Amino acid sequence: MKIVISTFPSKRAASDVGTMVVRDRLAACMTTVSARSIYWWKGEVESTDEVMALFKTTPQKVKALVREIERLHPYDVPEIIELEASHANRGYLKWLGESLDGPKVSRKARAVRAPR
Repeated sequence: MKIVISTFPSKRAASDVGTMVVRDRLAACMTTVSARSIYWWKGEVESTDEVMALFKTTPQKVKALVREIERLHPYDVPEIIELEASHANRGYLKWLGESLDGPKVSRKARAVRAPR
C-alpha cells in the first residue's frame, strides 16, 4: 500500500482533487486534516493554514496518482510525498484493491468544480 501526502490551500481545493482521483480510481480514498505550515517561500518565512490530504493507493497506481495530483494542484510548487505503508490490516488492503479495480466514473458524472 502507498500513501501520498499533499497540502492544499483549502478544504475545497483538497476535496476537488480528491473527488477526481477517487472517481478515476487512482486512489481508493482521501482523508483531510487541518494543518498549520511554516516554511520558506521566496526568501521569507511564511505561516499558513492548510489542509493536508492523505491519498491511499496501490504501488501499481501511485505514479499515475502523483501525475494527476501534480496536474490538478493549485500551488506553483505542490508538496507531494509518497510513503510506503509497512503494515495495513488485511480487510483494509482487500477493500483498497477492490475499490481501485472497478470501472472509472464517466466524464459527465465526474464533473466537479476545477481546483483553484
